[in-house]
Amino acid sequence: MKKSDIWCLTSSSLLGIAALINPAHGQTTSPEKSEESQRIEDIVVTAERRVSSVQTTPIAINAVTGDSLQSQQVSNIESLTARLPNISFSRNGGDARVFIRGIGVDAIAPGSDPRVAIYTDGAYNARVQAAMGSFFDVERVEVLSGPQGTLYGRNATAGAVNIISRDPGDEVNGYGRLTVGNYATVRTEGAIGAPLSDTVGVRLAFQTSDRSGFGKNIVTGGDVDDERTRALRGKLKYDDGALKITLQGDYFLEDDHSAGFRYLRQPPGQQLYAVRVLGASVPGPRDFAGPGPKMRVEAYGGTGTLEYDLGDLTLTSITAFKHLDSHSYSSPDGSTLSAKLQPADFVEDSDSYTQEVRLGGKLGILDMVVGAYYFHEKNFAGIRGGNNLLYFTENAPGGPIDFLTEGAVFRGTQTTDAYALFTQNTINVTDKFGIDIGARYSYEKRRATTINRFNLATPYVRYPLFPSDPTDVSFTGTDSWSSFDPKVGIHFQASKDLFLYASYSTGFKSGGFNVAFLQPPYDPEDIKDFEAGIKADLFDRRLRLNMAAFYYKYSNLQVNLVGGPLGNQLITDNAARAKLYGFELNAIARPVDDLQINFDAAYLHSEYQDYTTADFTGLYVGVPLPNGTLPNPDGTYNLAGNPLTYAPEWRIHGALAYTFHSGALDVTPRVDATYTSRVEHSVLQLPFSSQSGYTLLDLFVDFELPDQGLSASLFMKNATKKLYTVSSTVGSNYFGFPIVGQFGAPRTFGISISKKF
Repeated sequence: MKKSDIWCLTSSSLLGIAALINPAHGQTTSPEKSEESQRIEDIVVTAERRVSSVQTTPIAINAVTGDSLQSQQVSNIESLTARLPNISFSRNGGDARVFIRGIGVDAIAPGSDPRVAIYTDGAYNARVQAAMGSFFDVERVEVLSGPQGTLYGRNATAGAVNIISRDPGDEVNGYGRLTVGNYATVRTEGAIGAPLSDTVGVRLAFQTSDRSGFGKNIVTGGDVDDERTRALRGKLKYDDGALKITLQGDYFLEDDHSAGFRYLRQPPGQQLYAVRVLGASVPGPRDFAGPGPKMRVEAYGGTGTLEYDLGDLTLTSITAFKHLDSHSYSSPDGSTLSAKLQPADFVEDSDSYTQEVRLGGKLGILDMVVGAYYFHEKNFAGIRGGNNLLYFTENAPGGPIDFLTEGAVFRGTQTTDAYALFTQNTINVTDKFGIDIGARYSYEKRRATTINRFNLATPYVRYPLFPSDPTDVSFTGTDSWSSFDPKVGIHFQASKDLFLYASYSTGFKSGGFNVAFLQPPYDPEDIKDFEAGIKADLFDRRLRLNMAAFYYKYSNLQVNLVGGPLGNQLITDNAARAKLYGFELNAIARPVDDLQINFDAAYLHSEYQDYTTADFTGLYVGVPLPNGTLPNPDGTYNLAGNPLTYAPEWRIHGALAYTFHSGALDVTPRVDATYTSRVEHSVLQLPFSSQSGYTLLDLFVDFELPDQGLSASLFMKNATKKLYTVSSTVGSNYFGFPIVGQFGAPRTFGISISKKF
């Protein structure tokens, strides 16, 4: 049986179960309209490793329920971050990247570590791509801003994202959901949970997504930016009151043409060599030419969680394994001669193991968490970029030589062992006033072997087997780093509906090796965070105002560049110092029954304070940069004052919804808009490698029969058809410095129909 047949059978079976389930389980009693139902709901989270309300948790946190995710057509991290302040998502090649308050990973090469830790049911995802298939059958998503090392495993300098899936439940329950739309979109999703006995429950959930391309390959006629993903999750839970054991497995497969570096534009005064030499053509913005793009990601893993009730304390153990196999293929050249000029393979293969043990609970006036953490990963990453001797021999006697060769090959294996001890404690001085004290000790050791070659004698082979070659040049190294990171804070419940907090914390991201370049290990980076916030529910919970202000001092910021002696190597550099500061406002209002207004605003100022680097692009050697920065006598540039990449100054989001009641039917039209100011994609602040300010508009009309558990939603996203880039970088000088990257999604529309039982 084919994989596609298996997925169709799984989807059909679960949806069939949903339709045929006992009617007693298929009905949901509609709550009486009351003052309580019109108040703003209180979301319970476990962000601090204990159950608490968002409104009494002394950190900047955004929590979104699974029902809200479904109603907003959120099926991945990208669509989630579009609606949260100071949080953004981008893709570059085959990599997924999350930024919180302007801090994330802007790496181009595979194998780079994230600064935002993404957890799925308590298990850390070493590779962000491995978490892309987690957004289905979700109980809630928690997004924490700022360093979180006193509570979370590793690489949480910018923050953490917790994805919590639904448990089996105490009775038979589940849902089925079908979405159809333009670009031949068909997405199915469903789950069923049930108790097998008084102590054992099971849940099975799935998601499939198929969509034709936003563009076409003008050479092959194939799709570009299409989507084909499959995801499956199974959960088995034992709970006898004192002991809870949860076993979970998940699988995700993406096999489509959605990745690769897309040709965007040329810098002023530059022209693609393919166009200049042979008169090749370049397709429109959504189209492609040459080989690819092609993307295949396979991720799977298992998690075992044990919780043992010791009375006032709970002992928790989380053991997890994660595997990722990612391969993307395309040509950044983008021209109709790309098949001869520059095919490129990006490969990543990661196996990681994590073990966390913690003890937490309440001892008198002390709420405490203390734990230990271990992480091991073996990660292979490689890049193969084919080259044509045409560029080097275009003036050869008898005319250009047309012969495709292997060209540049970068690959390496990095093994990481990380250990940590952490604790976070709240001293409840009074019922209203508390002191928060935490600390983390981290130790990381890395071993890496990196291999480079530039081979103009071997023909290019389509699949990246990475065989050894006599021209290989290798580098092998071992290094280790350690850090002690404290946290101290205070919080005060000024009144029943007013909560205030302030804190100071530090974060650590270890150094490492760049598998795409033969260079010594880069240094670890550190961040100091000063933060204060207010959380208020006003007018009998008809208005909620949550505000936070922060100031970051950043040292040894790891920056990823394209350059080197060959002009196409991927380098990791350390910027000496940077600072960021800003504020966030989240407001929810229900001034009258059935009307809800959401408003989010985030201001961010970011700048390098001490960073000197060469013009790694090769475009401005010895001359002023476009922003007027003059070169130093040695040809380098002082970038002090330049903003950080992917750190927009403003993000403003607003939403308006009103529910009309007509008998048993509720109808809710909604409008949702997000403004993002200019986003710099280059540390050199190059105007042709940035995205100017833009607004995205989404429209919805929801229909619900609460007593029947039925709902439907008409949606139109990016209603104004805005063309915008989510990432870009200056490509190799071999091909005329093409600006390559990714566009955001065009206008999409459709309908979703859901049935709960």
